[in-house]
Amino acid sequence: MKIQFLRIFTFAFVLISLVSCSSDDNNNTNTETSFIRAQIGDVTWESSETITSSVIQVGQLGKRFDLTAQNDDIRITLASEQTTVGGECMNLVSYSGDNILTILWYAVGDGTYAGLYDETPWLGDPSEQNFVITITSCENGLISGTFSGTQFISGGSNSNYPDTVEITNGEFQNVPYTFTLIED
Repeated sequence: MKIQFLRIFTFAFVLISLVSCSSDDNNNTNTETSFIRAQIGDVTWESSETITSSVIQVGQLGKRFDLTAQNDDIRITLASEQTTVGGECMNLVSYSGDNILTILWYAVGDGTYAGLYDETPWLGDPSEQNFVITITSCENGLISGTFSGTQFISGGSNSNYPDTVEITNGEFQNVPYTFTLIED
């Protein structure tokens, strides 16, 4: 149930972000020290645009960090949640398993992306899930951390794409974020 909630919440959040943001919007106010990058399979990827970067607290239920970034070819969505509250950021820990959601999107033309991969094996053993998001710094409206793990193709095998993609050396540094408190 928790994973389903994460998926629905992330899908709605990304959809709202896509509708409300134009391609010339860039919330990244400190471009010299702010970046999001990773090795995605055999591609060295770096974001050219941050779509969403936020921490949301829902009353006393917990917090959630969402980050969606893209370049012309790939978009990645990272989300982590915690049940503790207080302050305007996430705890400086590693998040995995049921506490995260990741989606790897590939450009399909005209600014449209298809979400082809996520952190959960479609078929096989759920213990194969190994994606980790680590928050290393969160202060003054800037968040930093790392991410890595295996992304599994959504919906089973597709002859145009490999069944898995390894993401290594994922890093986000000094990414501006918004904090929102929603009373329960």
